[in-house]
Amino acid sequence: MAQGKYILRFNSRVYVLNSKSGGTEYPYRVYFSSVPSVGAITWTPATDFFDVDEGEDITGGIVNWNRMLIFTRTSTYFYDQLEKRQSWDYGCSNHRTAKTYGAYTIWCTGDDVVVSTSGQPQPIGGEYKDFIKAGNSMNYFAERIDNEYHLYIGTVTVKDTTYTNTVLTYNFGLDSWRLREMAHSMKIFSRYFDTTLGQWRLHMGNADGGVYNKAKYTDTSSVIVYADAGSAISARFEITLNLGNMTI
Repeated sequence: MAQGKYILRFNSRVYVLNSKSGGTEYPYRVYFSSVPSVGAITWTPATDFFDVDEGEDITGGIVNWNRMLIFTRTSTYFYDQLEKRQSWDYGCSNHRTAKTYGAYTIWCTGDDVVVSTSGQPQPIGGEYKDFIKAGNSMNYFAERIDNEYHLYIGTVTVKDTTYTNTVLTYNFGLDSWRLREMAHSMKIFSRYFDTTLGQWRLHMGNADGGVYNKAKYTDTSSVIVYADAGSAISARFEITLNLGNMTI
């Protein structure tokens, strides 16, 4: 199996994007597995791959509309397991900004946030576009809870005003944004289903290894648990709370 920055499951295969095989890096290449046989998959890296654009690194991918969307910095490609084609001149700044909500796929291009239901993506940043452009979009990340998309852009300065630990939230139903400054710097967002309350919650990992629990309009003022010996939470991890099992 090749190494890679991004791994996706699409239908019955596993895909490794922005890859490394045999000690050589192929940032433009996608490797794919066999279809499982008796629960096992195999890899034939000599033949089972395709290249996207040798001039650009793959920056992520996501699955929706029975297609895999493959992002570079400037483009989006469709792949349906039969063919790959460039679809749009909209790239993705960070794979962690790409989320789905039913038929919607939403992500940050670097200069804006766009949303699509499989047709031409529509820019939706509006009056908050200046905020999106003000930070380093390669460090942005997001999560979708119910009908809201939460995009963390960090500390930015817009029109001589500095906003600290900034989260931009887009409401699909209202087609509107709101801004919130957090008390702490965050490193990752994740969805968590609270079986006690029967609702999805936004959990947030901070730079000190703490996990915060956020409701729709409020958040807890203290860390609900610490992990990783106080080191920054910046990738997926799993811990057990008295509320059940949580994966971030």
